[in-house]
Amino acid sequence: MSDLTQDNQPHDADAKRLALEAIATLAYVKKIAADQILRPAGVPDALIKQFVKGRDPATGDALTKRQGGAMILDELAKTGGDREVIRKIVENAASWTGFHLANNEYEARAVVQKARELFWGPGGSGPAREGAKG
Repeated sequence: MSDLTQDNQPHDADAKRLALEAIATLAYVKKIAADQILRPAGVPDALIKQFVKGRDPATGDALTKRQGGAMILDELAKTGGDREVIRKIVENAASWTGFHLANNEYEARAVVQKARELFWGPGGSGPAREGAKG
């Protein structure tokens, strides 16, 4: 049995944590993370621009992918649009095969496995698993 709720939405806290981990881990370069993870999930372009070019107000340093991802999810939560984006990020992570885009392939594979377990239940079997290579 899957960890999805009645309306096909993953449990909020676990799914949000996993979505942030996917944003931070699956693609090493922020621009690629934006194109491969955020845009397919339906994140508005204004938030993607902030993710790519945003700065930490306290230090002036560029936002990390984790900080940028948290900022996006917080902004979307204000309008109630975060649940669908989180679901799409987790779904995308569950079928991810672009491990060459990650800085650490083993961490990326662990995130994909967590996404599969959350999205399809223990064992992570589903459409991506059946056709996955790598």
